[in-house]
Amino acid sequence: LLAIAYLATQVFSPSTAPSTAERGIDDSGLPYEVIRIAVPLPKVYGTNPNSAKIAIGLNAELMMGLSAYPWLTIISPVTGFDGIEPGEVDYVLDGEVFWGDEILETHIKLLTYPEQKLVWNEAQSIKLDASAVRDVVARAASSIAFDLASARGIAPELAKSKNAHVSPENLDAYICYLGVHRY
Repeated sequence: LLAIAYLATQVFSPSTAPSTAERGIDDSGLPYEVIRIAVPLPKVYGTNPNSAKIAIGLNAELMMGLSAYPWLTIISPVTGFDGIEPGEVDYVLDGEVFWGDEILETHIKLLTYPEQKLVWNEAQSIKLDASAVRDVVARAASSIAFDLASARGIAPELAKSKNAHVSPENLDAYICYLGVHRY
């Protein structure tokens, strides 16, 4: 049994596999460079008692929207910039959510890491309607993806979302969907 185990490790070891040059294949890797984005929890402001919960839900929706792109890797949750090791990520998506009595506002910035240079930025006042909230999050994810794709030379067909989901249509159902209300 020992001889068979030794023989198996020699035959199937990675060092005996032919290299791409030996196989005659031009394997320069994927047709794109995987971009790593850390998404810390957003800063929360506002008088609405559910501000923190909707901020976490919006953050999760944004991460889902970004993770639909095969060339983006989303790393979350992290606790601000302190929870990120240099070389672990390429960008940090920093956000703020304000939910007052009548208004929901978001501010999202994409920063290089560790330099923290601004790459993309968007501030939105959102109508208190689930479809308006969903549209803003979907547009933000698409905008970030397309800006990063064009800056990195990623083919337009790879800059298209592969997955889609639909959440409830009214704000109460949407907040419930995000886990704000307990059943």
